[in-house]
Amino acid sequence: MVASERLLRAQQTLDRAQSVLDRLVSRSTIHGGVLGVGDAQGNVWVACSGTARVAGHAEPFRPDHRFLLTSVAKPLTAAQVMLLVDQGLLDLDEPLVSYLPEFGAHGKGEVTMKHLLTMTGGLNDVANLIEGPAAALDPEAYVQAALGAHLSFRPGTGFAYCSPGFWVMAEAVNRLAGVRYTEHLVAAVAAPLGMEETSYEQGEARPSRYVEAHTAADWDAHLPEQVRRAAYPAGGIVSTASDLVRFGQSFLLDGPLAGRLLSRPARELLFQEHASGFNLGRPCRWSLGWEFIGPGNLQGPRTIFHHGAAGTGLWVDPDRQLVVALLTADWWLPYRVYAGVVNAILGTIR
Repeated sequence: MVASERLLRAQQTLDRAQSVLDRLVSRSTIHGGVLGVGDAQGNVWVACSGTARVAGHAEPFRPDHRFLLTSVAKPLTAAQVMLLVDQGLLDLDEPLVSYLPEFGAHGKGEVTMKHLLTMTGGLNDVANLIEGPAAALDPEAYVQAALGAHLSFRPGTGFAYCSPGFWVMAEAVNRLAGVRYTEHLVAAVAAPLGMEETSYEQGEARPSRYVEAHTAADWDAHLPEQVRRAAYPAGGIVSTASDLVRFGQSFLLDGPLAGRLLSRPARELLFQEHASGFNLGRPCRWSLGWEFIGPGNLQGPRTIFHHGAAGTGLWVDPDRQLVVALLTADWWLPYRVYAGVVNAILGTIR
């Protein structure tokens, strides 16, 4: 592709991203947000629209605004786990009791890390204390609840979206990497990719440039702060759209960031379907810590995706060689919104 064609594509992509966001804001689907797009050459395009609430004040959305990722944090935690695999510290198919002996309680001796990553581990979601009523618990208490969880079905025989397993993953990182998972995220994932705005932010005071949430009802108003302050490995990471795009670009099979995080065999393993079932009332397919394909109609057959309750989403399409990151603070966006966003961006490809 000659330079003039690249510039034209870049402008088309940015224009489309801007129009997508503007439309969502004009229809009051979201209060606003940031939409990032990246390609295999390392280019990143960012569009912003609408009004953010930061430190109690309204201001226009900017590319440097930071968001609570909610479940888009799961792929980052999964990447920490896959780094352990790359380093020979963890076997995805080995029962986790080999690494975390107390995890075997209540008949969980057969559960592997692969089961947890593919949502086939059978952990009872009763252990998901953090997403319930207000609770003054520290991360260790949540870890212990997950380690002591019961099973809803024998591992490998069913599928159920389950977040407590990510506390187990965090504890595996603690023990096998020899450093707390929050520090490991920064040192082993964010720093190698130049993701300077990505970290856990547990302080009582909200981080700078942090977008406050628009939750759906009074019953869930406590969740954003509860998730952030507990350093929840399934949802508590704070980041920007540009950083998320860089993270996604590291999984592409070519490009300046490719291989800077995970080995090529590890990345190729992610671009495969490992499980299937139902989630949120619809059929779904699953990879390792990611949904496989996800919403939309135009993405390639090996796309990996995750979305979060806070109106966040991330697609990595190795065949189209594109990454799309959507960050809003509007909780519980309909799934069709994500489909519309990725279709509109991929619709610029000629």
